[in-house]
Formats: sequence, structure tokens, C-alpha cells
Amino acid sequence: MRTAFDALGFHRRGDLGRLDAQGKIKIMGRVTDMLLRGSRNISLLMIEEHLVAHPAVDRTASVQLV
Repeated sequence: MRTAFDALGFHRRGDLGRLDAQGKIKIMGRVTDMLLRGSRNISLLMIEEHLVAHPAVDRTASVQLV
């Protein structure tokens, strides 16, 4: 069974990233397009659809930052 923490003690949040040549983290995406907030699963696509429905919004991109 997979635990929430890896062997080094890092908490798995579902974010995908890499270190660049300067040692900075680049967020590349997510393992899943669902966020857990409280006890609710929230779809990133649903958030983007609600945002882009507003007349002042041209395009969206959602990222979960930890």
C-alpha cells in the first residue's frame, strides 16, 4: 500500500515537478486533476470552466501550490 510520505519523508501531494539547472523547482503538472479540500474532491477542470465563463477572463490554468 502506498503511503502519503516517501522514503525521505516528503509528503506526496500529486504534483509533478523537476529541478532546473539553477536548482529551482519547475511545476510540470499533476498526477491527477483532482484536488482534495477539506473532505471534498474538486476537479481542476471544473474550476477552470467556472473561471473562463466570466466575461473578463480570456483563458485559465490552474495549479495547486503547496
